Amino acid sequence: SHGSKRRSAIGNGRCTRRRMCMSKVARRDLGWLEGLIDGEGCLSLYKTKRETIRGFQWYSSVVINNTDRRLLEHAQKIIGGGHLNGPYRNGNPNWKPIYMFRIGPNLQRKWLPRLHLITKEQHRLLLIETLSLLSEHIGRNHGVHDSRLEQIFLEFRKLNRWQRRDDSR
Repeated sequence: SHGSKRRSAIGNGRCTRRRMCMSKVARRDLGWLEGLIDGEGCLSLYKTKRETIRGFQWYSSVVINNTDRRLLEHAQKIIGGGHLNGPYRNGNPNWKPIYMFRIGPNLQRKWLPRLHLITKEQHRLLLIETLSLLSEHIGRNHGVHDSRLEQIFLEFRKLNRWQRRDDSR
């Protein structure tokens, strides 16, 4: 029967027509998504100081910014969720407004292991490790992995630093 729900290997074992199941995503769409994240995406780790608890609150981040909302809507459809915000104005009034697509940590856990990136492959691997550590980082285990998370945070800072091009060559 062709009901509105189909079995899937993700989440609660179901997906709806509005969302593509990971197991049903065409290789073409997966490759397109990989290229979009590699070219336009930002993968990172952030930390904020917590007032009530000793240590830091850690946040994994996968964000894609673009001036074409349709492009980001298509990525959202493939992934089956995420938050699409905007338009946001830049400093220059002649520039097009920007839209921002954020992929939350639960979708990151589902999708990052499945992707194969080129320029951001190291970022992807670090985020997979981060998400694993953060899933153990709750309750009594809070702070157990802080030293490794701090190392990953510093690796992200190096990877995401803008490199000056050496024009002397």
